[in-house]
Amino acid sequence: MTLGDNPACRGGAPISIGWNYAESLIASIDDYEYIRLNRIPRRSSENLVLSLKNRQEILLLSLIPFSRIVKATFEVRKISDSRERCVKQFYRQQIVKEILGMVLIFPRLLKKNLFNCYGDKNDDDDCMDIDRINADFYAMCH
Repeated sequence: MTLGDNPACRGGAPISIGWNYAESLIASIDDYEYIRLNRIPRRSSENLVLSLKNRQEILLLSLIPFSRIVKATFEVRKISDSRERCVKQFYRQQIVKEILGMVLIFPRLLKKNLFNCYGDKNDDDDCMDIDRINADFYAMCH
């Protein structure tokens, strides 16, 4: 195990699988599948995530200098904060686009209703009916 760079890490420094490995027992695929399916229960997703304390212990036992662990923690936090700001900015832009769309639609509705009141299609019952304008406006926005 070694120091990682995954910004999805929820706290502390991320951990990765390193290039160093230890020779181990070689088993056939059939034996592995039998043991995996019959002897060892599958772990839930909660059991696949290492806690902050476990990650710190693994990194320190791997003889990673504490200064590198602290630096990685700050880098991951910085990237995570940047991503969060981008998501918030995106949603703000979507809201502004929606509002601008409404602002652009409203004059057309108003013009349409004014024409109905003062043009050839004068019908006093529909003339500047605010409920109808609101309904038209809502329909065009959704």
